[in-house]
Amino acid sequence: MPQNAAGWRTDPPVSEPSAHGTNPAATAAIEPPLEPPGTQSLFHGFVVFW
Repeated sequence: MPQNAAGWRTDPPVSEPSAHGTNPAATAAIEPPLEPPGTQSLFHGFVVFW
């Protein structure tokens, strides 16, 4: 027997518990840089040709 009627909930959904002091973004694997060290792109603008 349900205790609440079916329909929209007024409370937001509850998030899953996690340990204090942990940051999910900090524990994710660090991706390598897109370009090898020592290379740098010199193009930093927008060029329009008429």
